[in-house]
Amino acid sequence: MLLFLAAFNRWVLLPKLSTTNVIQSFRKSIGCELLIMAAILIVMAVMTTQTMPEKKVVISLDKAPIVKSENLIISQYVMRVSLGNVPTSVVYMTIENSSNQSDKLVSAQCTCAARTSFHRMSMNNNMMIMQDIDNIELPARSKTRLEPMGVHLMLHQTRHPLLNGRSETVILQFEKSDPIVLKVPIYEKIS
Repeated sequence: MLLFLAAFNRWVLLPKLSTTNVIQSFRKSIGCELLIMAAILIVMAVMTTQTMPEKKVVISLDKAPIVKSENLIISQYVMRVSLGNVPTSVVYMTIENSSNQSDKLVSAQCTCAARTSFHRMSMNNNMMIMQDIDNIELPARSKTRLEPMGVHLMLHQTRHPLLNGRSETVILQFEKSDPIVLKVPIYEKIS
């Protein structure tokens, strides 16, 4: 930075001292020096912003919030951040049915997505298969996990980028139980 200021001072002071050909040629070299230093500063600024470590927020699913209704306990719920410009995301959670009767998660809505669906992922001959399913069974007195490489809630046509550390509202509709509204945190890394 000091070299840049020194070159700039020489650029400003030289015309006041003399107008000979030597001074004019010296002034041109100082002009080139200023341009090179400006280019170096721009490159350094770009490289610094591209290589700065991004603050990664990691959520442990053991410490995620819990929402209880009469017969259901929703825990470990989290939404994945948007990946680039892809307008989809996914929601994972654990649903515990404490009732003596089975129930079903029949639909979900999210304020951030045009539509949602339930998917089941599986591996078949080393190929990942994602299958749409109509609902998610919640057997009596059991826990059902919506998780990566398993059953999960898919968000389609997200209306805006889903940013790390923010949250979105998700409404879960059940066959027998009352709807449950969740404020789902968005995280990049889920462990």
